[in-house]
Order: sequence, then structure tokens, then C-alpha cells
Amino acid sequence: MCIRDRVNAANKLISLDKVPVIIGPMMSGNTLAAAPIAEDNGVVLISPNATSPKVSEAGEFIFRGCSRIDMQSEALVKYAVEKYGVKKAAILYSNEPYGEGFAKLLKLYFEEYGVEVVVEESFMRGDTDFKAQLTKISGYEFDLLCVPGYLQETAPAISQARTIGITAPSLGGFGDMAPLYIELAGYAGEGHIITGEYDEDYDTPKNKAFVKKYYQYIKENPKDPNNIMFAAITYDMVYLVAEAMKEVGTDPTAIKDYLDTVSDFDGVTGKLSFDENGDVVKGGIYIFEVVDGKYVKMD
Repeated sequence: MCIRDRVNAANKLISLDKVPVIIGPMMSGNTLAAAPIAEDNGVVLISPNATSPKVSEAGEFIFRGCSRIDMQSEALVKYAVEKYGVKKAAILYSNEPYGEGFAKLLKLYFEEYGVEVVVEESFMRGDTDFKAQLTKISGYEFDLLCVPGYLQETAPAISQARTIGITAPSLGGFGDMAPLYIELAGYAGEGHIITGEYDEDYDTPKNKAFVKKYYQYIKENPKDPNNIMFAAITYDMVYLVAEAMKEVGTDPTAIKDYLDTVSDFDGVTGKLSFDENGDVVKGGIYIFEVVDGKYVKMD
């Protein structure tokens, strides 16, 4: 669905269906398009996965269940510098708002950490051949290859990078944490570092039950998208809303006030609350690395 479709959907949910809460959209652009409609009508909107810093300023009724892309970018840069002693970096980014914004933030934090970005190249959504950009990049010396974008392009890009002889460690974004990334990247994905919002090994009864049910569902529905992180964040947002309705009813303002003051809600992604901007608070950002074809949380 395009942004216009998301706006139409939000209007329908509010005007015709009279919902007190909208969970979604998932992406930042769609969320920012729908947020003014929800805010103007006093309807709570919670995006599980919109990372744009602009969501923090979208209104009193607007919340999100994940960390901001600027926080993710800084955490990635800090980790890469500490682990690899990075001095020079190359960036190959997706030429759309998410990839462009992520690349700009990486450059900002690289500068703060004394890392020189020696080359930048871009690609378009839907591209499958990245060899021209990668050939240009391979003409430079660098310690880290950053590929911000969506996994449908970033995974083939890193695979082609390895094919032409680029061996520098790689760094990617929030959306790379999915089994499909590893499937598409193959051996080239080994060592890839990303941020994540969810640790499957989080040792609580609620999370253990969630993991068991999630994989049972995937086993029974193998054609459905498989991304336990996005599922876990959305699960928490749904149950937060359910708890709010249980406690205060279905009035949108009462639900907003509940979310404003909720503290240490027992979610599968952590102990949850929201700050004054509606951004989720749950104890930090995880760094994951692909090790032996699996995502492993780094300590």
C-alpha cells in the first residue's frame, strides 16, 4: 500500500469504524502520514516499528514500540569502532527516505567517533545488480562496509560485495534481522552486525510462551512472513492496548493517559513504558551479529 492508501485506511478506521486505537502503520513514512489524522481526531496511534525521529514530534496521541533510528545508528557506530577499531568506512545505501536518513546518521556519528567516510554509493529499491557501485567502492581502502536499506536489496548487495573481493566487516539496519536476510545473503552474511529490539532468549515465562507459540505458527503457516522481532514488538503493543482497555475502558483519551503513565509493563521485549514523546522505554538497544547462520546477541 502507498502512503495515500494508508491515509485513506486511517480515515476509514476513525470516521467509519470509530476505533479508539490504531496499531500501525509499520513504516515511518506511512506512520507520519497517518499520525496527523489520528492526532486531530484524538485517536491513539501506535506504530510498532517506525524509527524516524520525527515520530517523536507527531503528537500527544502518537506512540511507538521501537527505538529511534538515530539511537540505533549511534549504537552501531560505537560497537563497530570498539570491536574493529574502524578508521575508515564505506556506505552503500538505499536511495529512499529510510536508507538516506540512516546513511546521514551513520555519517554524523562516524564523524563524532573520528571515522572517515571515504566513499558513498546508492541503489534503488528493486535493484538486483550492485556490481557497478561495489566496483567503485572496492577502489577505496576502508575498515567497514555499511549497507543501510531493506533486506531485499541489502542481502544481495553484501553477497555481491563478497563475490568481488570486499572483505571488510559489514553493518546494516533494523530490517536486516530476519531469516530471509540470512537466506538471501548466504555465507556473505556472516559477521554482519545490526541493531535489534528483541532477544528470543529473554528469560521470562511470558516470552518463553510467546516463542513457542510463534514458531508453532510459522511451522503451520510456512508461507507467512517470518520475523519474530517485528512480531514480538507488535505483540507487546497489542497487549499494552488490551491492558489499557481492561483498566480504563475504550475512551481514547483515557487510553492515552494510561500509556503515558504505564511503568514496567511485562512485555516479551522487556519491561515497557513510554517517555514524554511517546517513545518506548525498555532498557537499551541490542547489537546482534550473524554467527553460523544465526543472529547472536552481543554482550
